[in-house]
Amino acid sequence: MQSLPVPVISVGNLTLGGTGKTPIICELLRWAIENHLSAAVISRGYKGRFESSIARVPAGADPATFGDEPTMVADRFLNIPVYVGRDRVKVAQQLLAENPNVKVIFADDAFQHRRLHREVDIVVVDCMEPIENYAVIPAGRGREAARALRRADCIILNKVNLVSPARKQAVIEFIDETIGGREIPVIESEYYVRQLIRLDGHDTVEPREFETVTLVSGIGNPRAFETLIAKNFDVKKHFVFRDHHKYSRGEIQKVVAVSRSYKAKRILTTEKDAVKLRPLTHESDLFWQAELRPKLSLRVKWLYEKILSCVH
Repeated sequence: MQSLPVPVISVGNLTLGGTGKTPIICELLRWAIENHLSAAVISRGYKGRFESSIARVPAGADPATFGDEPTMVADRFLNIPVYVGRDRVKVAQQLLAENPNVKVIFADDAFQHRRLHREVDIVVVDCMEPIENYAVIPAGRGREAARALRRADCIILNKVNLVSPARKQAVIEFIDETIGGREIPVIESEYYVRQLIRLDGHDTVEPREFETVTLVSGIGNPRAFETLIAKNFDVKKHFVFRDHHKYSRGEIQKVVAVSRSYKAKRILTTEKDAVKLRPLTHESDLFWQAELRPKLSLRVKWLYEKILSCVH
């Protein structure tokens, strides 16, 4: 493994996309900012044109160039360096050369990128993911065998408020059986809608109970998004596209027409989709992004103390 002069905190998972890694990284960045800790993010920039080289993601960047998630993070945290590239070691080295004040690096989706030494390996487990999906591709959605979970230093059990108590308990038992008695802290995470932000950025509103809406998303787990929104809104239709979908004007026109036929007050989307939809919807005030925030259980204090202990 290649070590760096600053600690690396990896946030990854065992299955294909949709577990909610990026909102967790954003929550960790908020914590770092509140604690005056100079942080940065590295990411592969999946499906972006810079995936095969190295680049810093500027605010307002094109997601097709840098990838959906890095673009979203760079837009939200203007003073946080976000770098992309397939080789995480070289990406991190260039980041530090250009930003010597950085004290900690959060590595997005790096659990399988084992060349890069990390001080803390966080694995996000999605409560909504069927346990049978942990079988390795093509039998399931697993990137590697479930027993790899034993490498984790910390597990975040995500979306616990979007499943039944029985389903949550089944996932906990699966984790316990998989890690084979190892002492790995498990932090629970709930999701909630903090606010709605109009895509032009000119207005924000609090969620309004049972307001009529439609949804549009191109994410790894659209069911989780819909389940969460349906807790507070009357969802008439969800326009579901493939993960990392590149939207066209024709598709957006259809979404608007159908939404109006349902008399929807708003069309809600995710922050990840918002960076791609914004250029296509600037003439419409129907489109709003739902700012989703994770609420981590008190055991997150262990994680924060662990990170601080690694910072020199």
